[in-house]
Formats: sequence, C-alpha cells, structure tokens
Amino acid sequence: DAEQARAFSLLSVPDLAEISLDSAAAVLEVDHSAAEDLCESLVDLSLIEATAHGRYTYHDLLRLYSARQVLAEETVASREDARRRLFDHYLTAADATGRLRSRPGTEAARV
Repeated sequence: DAEQARAFSLLSVPDLAEISLDSAAAVLEVDHSAAEDLCESLVDLSLIEATAHGRYTYHDLLRLYSARQVLAEETVASREDARRRLFDHYLTAADATGRLRSRPGTEAARV
C-alpha cells in the first residue's frame, strides 16, 4: 500500500547498513509501534530483512532500487526532512546518554 511504499523508500534515505526501530520511527515520523508494524510488513513482503529484534537492513539490490525510487518520487525537501529527523533522534539519544553518564554512581546502558 502507499504507506508501505513510502516506508520502503524513506528507510533507504539514511544509507545505513542497518537501521534500528527507533531510527526508523524517526525517519518515518511515526511512533514506535507504527514503525514496527511497517518494518515487519516490509519483512513479510521480503523487501527488507530483520537482522535482529528491532534492527533491519536492505538487500543491496533492493537498497539501490529503493534509493532510485526516493529520487523519483520524494521531493528533495522530504528526503532532507527524513535526514533531519534521524539526526535529531541521534542528538537526543546522545544527549540522554551524556546526562546518564554524568550522574555519579550510574553506568550508561550499552547501545
């Protein structure tokens, strides 16, 4: 459907070897549950692969196809918005990790 097609295209924008569920939610601008449903539906269609719980990747040829689809269908602004959302997600995670590490007597969770 249209939502799956959009997800398939936008998830290739970051050009990462793997994308986590939290990162996918940021790129797609949906909540965690909706991102999981979309990613798992793409796995069921064999468009992406689950590498571990909550981690996804493309087969190389499907990544290339998806990237071409993004260039053909999505505007430059929507691709940049997806990158910005992912960057903001990473900054928020880094900030939270920094605050956790600065507390005496606490140990940061491994990412």
